[in-house]
Parts: sequence; structure tokens; C-alpha cells
Amino acid sequence: MLTELRAYLRERPFASLSDIALHLRVTPEVARDLCTVWIRKGRVERIDCGSGCANCQLCQGPPAEYYRWQSQPLDNT
Repeated sequence: MLTELRAYLRERPFASLSDIALHLRVTPEVARDLCTVWIRKGRVERIDCGSGCANCQLCQGPPAEYYRWQSQPLDNT
């Protein structure tokens, strides 16, 4: 399932938690746990969107959490 998540995130610039859960056919909690594995490896970045975040226009509705694949590992130390 981790490889399927990796492939899904590589195909798009961003993915919401709900989209990831729908694609993998799991609950949002399971999707979040899978993303956390990739976050620990430095390959995925979590983006929390709320009203008035950084004008990125990702979230045009209620607060949401998004994930982005990193082609170069992040330093999570």
C-alpha cells in the first residue's frame, strides 16, 4: 500500500487526505498513518491549510490537510 501511495502522490503536485483515502480505499486515519511513514523517511511533506494560510489557493474551503511528494528527501531532524 505504501508503493501505491507513493505512485499516487508522484502523479500530482498535491493531494488531500480525503482524496488519498478514497484512492487507497481506506479510512482517512489509515491514509494519514501511511503518509506518516513517508514523512518520517523525508519523502512526503504535510501541508495544513486553514483560512488565511499563505495565499497558496490550495484550500478554497474549510481547513484541510494536504500532502506533497518530495523528489529530494527532506531533513526531518
